[in-house]
Amino acid sequence: SPLLQTVNDNCRDNLIMSLIPISFPAGSMVVKKGDMGEEMYFVSKGTVEVLSSNGDRLTTFEEGGYFGEVSLLSTGRRLHSVRTVVPTDM
Repeated sequence: SPLLQTVNDNCRDNLIMSLIPISFPAGSMVVKKGDMGEEMYFVSKGTVEVLSSNGDRLTTFEEGGYFGEVSLLSTGRRLHSVRTVVPTDM
């Protein structure tokens, strides 16, 4: 992932070891716009869609994709809602 390319191996290994696997059924709202964001997600299997305020699909993320980093690095609030399209592991 480009996000972790500049991180040294030890730091990257520690980050990977701290990940907590979670699974969501299809149609699950993973995060909601405006909620406080205290975690980010890495898609390991499945597909999620990022939704606009009116519910339109802005983009999708599949295996290797990630989201939630903006709320960790800035305001702390989720900028968009994210929903699973199919059963998804993160």
